[in-house]
Amino acid sequence: MRRQARFAAGLFVVCNPLSLLTNAQRLGIRMMTILGAARSPAGLFFSVSFVGLAAFGGREAAAQGVFDAAAAGPFTSSFFGEATYATGSSCFGSYVRSGGMSASGLAVGSAGKVCETPYISVNAVEVPIIWTFGGAGLDSGGVTELALPTARLDNFASGAATGVDAAGKTVVGVVLGADSTQTYYDIYPYVWQATTAGAFTGVVPTQLPLHGADSDGAAYGISPNGSYATGWSGTLQFDAAWPHRITTSTSTMQAAVWTLASNSVQLLGATPDPVNSPASSGKAVADNGTVVGWYGLFPRDAFTNDVNLARGSGLLLSDISGYGDYATIWQPKPFVWTLASGIMTRLGMTPLNDSATTYAYGEARALNAGTGSVATASVAVGWLGNSASSFEAVRWSSTDNWATHSTLQLAAVAPTDADNLGRIGAVANAVDASGNNVVGRVEYACTASSSGSCSQAVYWSVSADGQSSSGATLASILASVGISTSNVTLTDATAIAVSTTSSSSQILILGNGTRNDPGSTQDLFLIKLDRVSSSTPATSGGITSVLEQRSSLGSLGVVANQGVTATDAAMGALATAADYYRCVRTAAGEASQWCGFAYGLVAGNSSYGTSGTELSGSFGLARAIGPSTSIGFSVGVSGLRNGLASGGRFDAPGATFGTYFAHRPDTGFQFLAMAVASLYPDLTLTRGYLNGTMLTNSQGATHASSAGAMARIGWAFAVAGLKATVTPYAQLSHVNARVGGFVENGGLFPASISAFNAAATTLRVGAQLRGSLTERLSAFGGLAWAGNLRNDAPAVQGSLLAADCNSTSPLTAFCGMSGLGPRLSRSWVEGSAGLRYELAQGSAAMISANAASQNTLTYGLQVGYSRAF
Repeated sequence: MRRQARFAAGLFVVCNPLSLLTNAQRLGIRMMTILGAARSPAGLFFSVSFVGLAAFGGREAAAQGVFDAAAAGPFTSSFFGEATYATGSSCFGSYVRSGGMSASGLAVGSAGKVCETPYISVNAVEVPIIWTFGGAGLDSGGVTELALPTARLDNFASGAATGVDAAGKTVVGVVLGADSTQTYYDIYPYVWQATTAGAFTGVVPTQLPLHGADSDGAAYGISPNGSYATGWSGTLQFDAAWPHRITTSTSTMQAAVWTLASNSVQLLGATPDPVNSPASSGKAVADNGTVVGWYGLFPRDAFTNDVNLARGSGLLLSDISGYGDYATIWQPKPFVWTLASGIMTRLGMTPLNDSATTYAYGEARALNAGTGSVATASVAVGWLGNSASSFEAVRWSSTDNWATHSTLQLAAVAPTDADNLGRIGAVANAVDASGNNVVGRVEYACTASSSGSCSQAVYWSVSADGQSSSGATLASILASVGISTSNVTLTDATAIAVSTTSSSSQILILGNGTRNDPGSTQDLFLIKLDRVSSSTPATSGGITSVLEQRSSLGSLGVVANQGVTATDAAMGALATAADYYRCVRTAAGEASQWCGFAYGLVAGNSSYGTSGTELSGSFGLARAIGPSTSIGFSVGVSGLRNGLASGGRFDAPGATFGTYFAHRPDTGFQFLAMAVASLYPDLTLTRGYLNGTMLTNSQGATHASSAGAMARIGWAFAVAGLKATVTPYAQLSHVNARVGGFVENGGLFPASISAFNAAATTLRVGAQLRGSLTERLSAFGGLAWAGNLRNDAPAVQGSLLAADCNSTSPLTAFCGMSGLGPRLSRSWVEGSAGLRYELAQGSAAMISANAASQNTLTYGLQVGYSRAF
């Protein structure tokens, strides 16, 4: 029977925690394995969901997106394109997983929540995602949600992106779903094709054809030139009873290759052992149509749940906690298939450097890109093994388009984790274009993971003749060049790109890992290693991550925020001048139409975990156009200086211009309107970020500007028995600040940063008090509540220069990352107090101070002078 469709147009079961806990206890092992493919040493699923169940309905942060349980659904994008799912209180875990990367580093994958549904107690609901550049809808983690075919599969749709071409224009993946007529769901291969690299917003997915009468299929890999895709086509039948295992006697799963230009599919034919190993799947395909993958048994348990059906083989090979040993349930063997031969051939199982060992099982996971307009891949990588406690990373190579080939077992790398209880084996995931630089992972026994298995990312270098190799964990390589990674655990390396010149060689490696924080937060890491030549050890290096760069980029939003608050302060200073620096009578007692004023402002703040100052000096002229009405303008110089996160800072000298219209009778209706603009032509910035556990920074220079307008109305009342008035008022203002784009220099990971802005619309309600203390001395002050009716937090987008984002093969995971800066305070209380002393008829001096609880604390001191003439 077909697999039962689990979702019916937004219908969810809301269970009480006790009943869910019962299900969780009954299915605890299964829940662990749903997320096993991305398990960190500390356990991505917080040691199997029981902590998640305790939080039940809380917000779990994933690596590149935050899942908003309150969002409308079923699949939506909330602000800045965050992948969301309308899960309600019946979901209790979230995750993000890298599903595939090209050799150039473009990252695709899936993001999901583990949910309680009407049909099954535990299920993973996923959306396909891509880390992309230059497109709309990037969220704070740089993630774009790819569209699902919900118009067709209107009853249920879930999916994962699994492969992408080098140009960043074509993505393949898997969609699970059903329309309103289906009782059971099917599994489909899909393709997303964009006209511009990385611009997948609004792209409609297209189903790849299935072979013959097949009803299911999946696409896992795509050639670098985007001509071919590979995966499998078949028909999967499931047992009616829980746990709905695959019915092997009636199911089919055959490796397939799709020609994307003609939208056609071709099966790769019978496996080398169709009786004992009837199932097969392609994992990678070259520009000339060569395919590698695995053939073996239908993995009755490991592929039964939705997540692993979409991903193919993704669990740690040493993890037997959920489904048992791969040697029992899967028994895969590696194969290669070429268009020229049309025959699936088993790859070598006896390594040339370990001829005494012949392995029984294995999988080919990746091909090198090769060279030429239609590149012929000459190297494949993967693993060979005999059991969950015995497997090694391998490299296959050929010089005759795979008519013959050799097998090299890559060097055994020892884990460097302090929690290492014994090395188990290794897996190779990716290889560079030359075929001599390989990355993957080493697996080992540990206590940190609930399954008892952990992993560390590994790099191997293969000799020019392909006869030997050396390797080390990426953590130890970074340590050798002085970079500590004690704050993260690099669990897997998934892509590599190497560039070599006559005088140097640079390696860029992408990988998955977890931050060593309480939530073991998943992250996507970029490692840079510099060498004198391709045959020498690294002499320097660095490490950063999507989350680290997102946070660092977001910290720059403080620059725009300070532009907003500085302009707001400038309007406040000019309002004080309009209120209290007014034209007065001359010494002769005649009314004066003109007066001049000058003031200086010193302001400071303690906010965003840093502190800053603003210095300004202005002078202006005012003209009385009636007994209580005047207009004025001012011009001045100003400077902003503020700290940024991770040791960063900025300095912005500039000029400020303002104008106002004021109607201020002693009693009755009062009105004030003004506009202020500031220009900062020489803004210098230092952006801080972590390189491992150490702080480093990159520098840049640009320009900025801000502008604001304000209107205030009030009514002045005389206070009986006192020479004083009180004026209740309401004030509305809007300020916008913009920072120009710039290119950084210096540091390990300088970036090209796009222009960004911040804005705030603020309502103030309060009262002013002024009165005479003596004939020459008067006091004034005020108290107000302020709230931001609209507060546009700055979204700062940047691309690492190392990612080469404008090339045909960008490391797109680090292109177009978007960091969301801190928002200004939603509401606060502010107060001011001052003195005005009449020096002589027609001239006066003023001093005032103000403070506000905005963004923790802001404060200022203003000193001024006015003279009528």
